Amino acid sequence: MSVSRDQYYFRSYRGTMGLAPGYRVGGVITTSVLTGMLLSHSLHSTPLLLQSDNHRTILEQFRLLKVHSTRTAMDLALTTSLFFSATSIIRLRYDDIFGSLRYIFASVAVLGLLPYHYLIMGGTERRLATLYSEEVNQPPGAFISRPMTREVVVKGEVRELVDRWGLLNLGRVVGVAVGLFVGPVADYLFYSDS
Repeated sequence: MSVSRDQYYFRSYRGTMGLAPGYRVGGVITTSVLTGMLLSHSLHSTPLLLQSDNHRTILEQFRLLKVHSTRTAMDLALTTSLFFSATSIIRLRYDDIFGSLRYIFASVAVLGLLPYHYLIMGGTERRLATLYSEEVNQPPGAFISRPMTREVVVKGEVRELVDRWGLLNLGRVVGVAVGLFVGPVADYLFYSDS
């Protein structure tokens, strides 16, 4: 029995487009984890750090938070972008140009967190790293000879910088949320048949 061109195209379309929901689900899961992690760091971890009276403890704990946040956020952003890009390619293959462009935009919006992190948040992180290295490299009795005003200034600066980092970290959530709402949420709300 021969298969017409239209029947072949329909079967091929359904077979390949069947992968698109899987990629969308992968993108939704990684985006949700990334958003939750970033919100947790800004709304829970940063205020918890600022409850400490010791600025050295704040610097040490912030360093660990930053390393965890940066590594995990970058990995999840790249994974999400790959899921959205794969969905875009599948949609483009079957002439869904508008859907493909939406997922390309979603992928770029999520990847926008990389330059945002290095360009906008980088100055704050570098200053906190400098303050941390100054604290670590002090000789054991340096706090006795150091004037008290310097410690008060550093303590205030550390608190201000950590608080600023928490606010800037909320900006990373915006790019991820834009990617989520332009891609899978728009599919669900407006194009539920796809």
